[in-house]
Amino acid sequence: MQLAQHGLAFLALAMFLQAIGLPIPGAVALILAAAQAATGHVSGFAVLGSALLAMLAGDAVMFLLGRRTGWWLLGLLCRVSLIPKPAFCDRQIPSIVAAARSSSSPNSFPGSTPWRRRSRAA
Repeated sequence: MQLAQHGLAFLALAMFLQAIGLPIPGAVALILAAAQAATGHVSGFAVLGSALLAMLAGDAVMFLLGRRTGWWLLGLLCRVSLIPKPAFCDRQIPSIVAAARSSSSPNSFPGSTPWRRRSRAA
């Protein structure tokens, strides 16, 4: 089994697994695929496209899981993280998110009241 035959599938799998949070060396897989593209065994655009699509798919899966499970998933990621204390594990995150949501409400921007009809001056 040659790497050139299944290289793009290996690259896509490695990048997807890295995107969902597993400690997979995606950069090494990307460098190997780039070396294969440099020698002409694989297309460079195919390498770029498969890596990009795999990362986007992994990010979309994590987004949907996070949207469905919420803070439970974040707590799980904090417990299994290889980093000693990631920044997103801080206890102040809920208050920061609440402040960001309240500051981006339509009322926070001057002159933006979409539910009130403005009177037109004649």
